[in-house]
Amino acid sequence: MKELMVKGFRASAVAADIKGKGDGRLDMAAIVADAGASAAGVFTRNAAAAAPVHLCRERLRSGMATAVLVNSGNANCMTGTAGKEDAVRLCRGLGKRLDIPETTVLPCSTGVIGVRLPVARMESSLNSLVRGLSSKGLGDVSRAILTTDTVPKTTVR
Repeated sequence: MKELMVKGFRASAVAADIKGKGDGRLDMAAIVADAGASAAGVFTRNAAAAAPVHLCRERLRSGMATAVLVNSGNANCMTGTAGKEDAVRLCRGLGKRLDIPETTVLPCSTGVIGVRLPVARMESSLNSLVRGLSSKGLGDVSRAILTTDTVPKTTVR
């Protein structure tokens, strides 16, 4: 795979054991814009939008973001107020470790619907996630967001 690098961005991925299988699979990732970045989003209009979608809609009103925290294995959808609180808690944790406002962290989740995130396992992986941030980390991120795909799909331009 060609090395993925974008100037001014660092990325990392870890095995947070989101599905609770203990298989060591990369399933949580972060991408950080060192100087912040202009940001916009296009979202579903489905009434069953996931907690991260609602939170990103709110946060992107500013037009700026510094980090994206993404996980696979659990969509954090159909989890109600608790799901949104879980997403906020994880963004707060990443923001604290990066010394950035939590409101500039955008959560993204994909996977199983109707199950709450394993927040404690995910929080315990945040330090490793931040320590691993590198300009060469995007390849790992592409593997961490796989769900039913069998190979990462990436491009550099």
